Amino acid sequence: MKTVAFVSDTHADERKKWDEHCRVMEWIADDIASKHVDLVCHAGDIFDGASTPLERTFVAEWIRRVTENAPLCIVAGNHDRARDVEYVSRLRTKHPVIAVERPGVHVVAGVAVAMLPWPRLSWLLAALGRDAGHEQSQQVAVANLQGILTALGAELAQHDGPKVLVAHAMVDGSKTDTRQPLVGCDLTVTVADLALSQADLMVAGHVHAEQQMRFGATELVVPGCPYHRTFGEPGPTSYVMAEWGDCVRWERVPVPASPMLLLEADWDTDRGALIGEHRLTELKGVEARLRYRVTADQRTTAKKRADEFKREALAKGAIRVHLDEVVEANARPRAPEVAAARTLDEKLTAHWKSKGIELSPERQARVLAMGRTLEAR
Repeated sequence: MKTVAFVSDTHADERKKWDEHCRVMEWIADDIASKHVDLVCHAGDIFDGASTPLERTFVAEWIRRVTENAPLCIVAGNHDRARDVEYVSRLRTKHPVIAVERPGVHVVAGVAVAMLPWPRLSWLLAALGRDAGHEQSQQVAVANLQGILTALGAELAQHDGPKVLVAHAMVDGSKTDTRQPLVGCDLTVTVADLALSQADLMVAGHVHAEQQMRFGATELVVPGCPYHRTFGEPGPTSYVMAEWGDCVRWERVPVPASPMLLLEADWDTDRGALIGEHRLTELKGVEARLRYRVTADQRTTAKKRADEFKREALAKGAIRVHLDEVVEANARPRAPEVAAARTLDEKLTAHWKSKGIELSPERQARVLAMGRTLEAR
């Protein structure tokens, strides 16, 4: 019997949620150690960009703690830089660390691991000429990626023990925490593509929301980010444990991440109050954003009440409170249907209608998705 832990998208970034990142990662290291696993796999984005000395120091210490008990495999994510992948692969640890930027199969602790780092177009398109168009580039890139996965599958087939695919990729059909489809990515892979690896279990990083998909008898599991990085990621947080016996079984291990809560309110001039969902009893241990709408002539009064709310929330145990003022014009708008719309999706749709702009369903979905991403940051 073999037991493997899977973590993904941990994004070491001292500029954003650093304390929360460190607290959650230390908890995961302790929890993995208590379970006596045979192998740990990280499905990419261990950093959030070119690393800083502080980030490298913490990640190195986390890796040393994890590898006190088991080997560690890491695939490079789209945020990871080549020098950082090389850095972690050179760390001196009790058990080995395998960190890769190129696809390959590695047999570690009796488990055959097909490792697929973020598929960069530069190496997927190496066979194309300079004059290749966008559509041809996409076709060749997908075909080359399918060939890589088929080759990984041929190698895995030679192994008698547990076989797993660990990838960092944008999987077609993935959804956000708010169950909105993710669109607009340069290159996506399907579950059927990944199933070419012939793995017993497929695990993919990149999407921060927990989800799972299936192709035939093979499951794809997306661990998701183990803590909330933005207010657009309100869903549950976990890492994944898989066990090989007569068959492969997996489960999510909930991670005690601090919740992030987006609160909406309107300034009521007559009552002199913020009207909306901002229940102080629900804010203990929460990082909250209060987004309130106010007309331009009432900003000063509303700001005083918002500041009072922030002090009250912090006194009730909130970790942080962000105030987000949305100013609405007092004058009659040229397009009242846009002003009347409440959500960003509704405002954009109303704007397009008022201007007579016609977008294809695919382009409309892509623009709305990008707008929600920007709004969540």
